[in-house]
Amino acid sequence: MRNLDEEEGERIAARGRPSLSGGSAHSPQIGVRLSPDLHGRLRSRAERENKSPSEIVREALERYV
Repeated sequence: MRNLDEEEGERIAARGRPSLSGGSAHSPQIGVRLSPDLHGRLRSRAERENKSPSEIVREALERYV
């Protein structure tokens, strides 16, 4: 494992996560509130499918809207 110098670390942090749209396009974000039960079911499903909760939510929205 390699150690990063401060400049390289700042450059990587400034990039952020890759866009879902590809290229340099911005990926919009939304916030939602969930009941504790729904949040637990979301986390369980994400673990079972080896995905992030965000991936599960995006897939559900793609099917719904």
